[in-house]
Amino acid sequence: MVVTAGEFPGSIHIPGTDSAFKLGGQARLVAVHTLSALGTEDRFVTSSIPVGDVRAGDEARTVYSPIASRLNTELRMPSQRGPMRLFIETDFAGAGRTSRLRHAFLQTDHFVVGQTWSTFSDPEADTIGIDFEGLNAISQFRQPLFRW
Repeated sequence: MVVTAGEFPGSIHIPGTDSAFKLGGQARLVAVHTLSALGTEDRFVTSSIPVGDVRAGDEARTVYSPIASRLNTELRMPSQRGPMRLFIETDFAGAGRTSRLRHAFLQTDHFVVGQTWSTFSDPEADTIGIDFEGLNAISQFRQPLFRW
C-alpha cells in the first residue's frame, strides 16, 4: 500500500478508493489584557462592556486562552452528482474553553447541508484581522442550513 498526494492541496489519497482526506488546523494563543472592566474573560466583545457600576473582580487583568485554535478534517470523493466534500471543524471557544463545533457540512455541486457560514456572510470578502471576534460591524455567523 502506497500513500500518495490527493487531488486537493495538503490531502492524502485513500488507497483503493477515488477519495482523499486532509487533517488540518491551526494552533493560536490569544492574550487579552484589560485595564478596566471588560464583560468577557478572553475576547473583546464591545456589547459586553459594562457601562454601569463595575463589579468586584472586573479590574485590570491578563488572560491567555487557546480559543482561536482549530482542528479540522476534510474528505472529498466523487459521486453521481459530481464531486462531494465533507468538512468538519472545531475550536476551543465553547463554554469553559471546551471544544465547540464550528463547521460540519456536506457539499455537492449545487447543495450545502449542515452548519457553516450563513448565506448572508462572505468570509472570503472580509479583511484580515487578528481579533478572534472579527470586525464589529460585519455580518459573519454560522448556522445550520440547507442551501441550493
